[in-house]
Amino acid sequence: MWAGAGFRGPGPYMLTVPTCTTADVDMELTHEDARDIIAGLYLDLRHVPEFLHDQALKAWIDRNASRFLETTDRRMAAPLLFDNLDLMDEDDDEGFVADLIVTGWTMSTFFHQRFRYEWAELFDIVDRGPLVEAGDPIPAGPWPRTLFRGAHDLGGYGAGLDGFSWTWTKSVAETFAIRRGRNLVVLERGVDLRDVLFYCNQRNEDEYVLAVG
Repeated sequence: MWAGAGFRGPGPYMLTVPTCTTADVDMELTHEDARDIIAGLYLDLRHVPEFLHDQALKAWIDRNASRFLETTDRRMAAPLLFDNLDLMDEDDDEGFVADLIVTGWTMSTFFHQRFRYEWAELFDIVDRGPLVEAGDPIPAGPWPRTLFRGAHDLGGYGAGLDGFSWTWTKSVAETFAIRRGRNLVVLERGVDLRDVLFYCNQRNEDEYVLAVG
């Protein structure tokens, strides 16, 4: 079975096939086989150490988002996914694509604003439904609701009302504001359920990731 052996580093690659007739080959590829071959040819692994390339490729083929992202530094989750934006956009397994995005977001805390453009592009390639499913269950309650975001000042880096990450717990926002500087600012924003791309509470931060323009 083809396992991607021999392919190293970022694609694309040129594959040379010896001349043959249909009588020489008796092969019928399934959709999944074709998808896996494309991944082997075009998966961009420049942000993955070379000794982990085979593991990353296998995780992608197995549709294991967590295992795939374990092959890179958590700071590089967004660049790794962004380098494969076209491959993800063409992938018809929206559940896997959503898992990649939500898992990458969760593992790369503190580096979201640095890669704001990359995250915006990634959020744009998958429908909201699979993202909601990939995240933690959104807490029940009245909508619209007021969310909070910690900042160091109204004009500072990452402090704008257009940030992706918000919380329903004001004390969490205050903690983030203190981390970012001495001038504590807690922003407030009213949101509807349709504004929430996904919810994450793995770090007990009651985090709502919003679709922002």
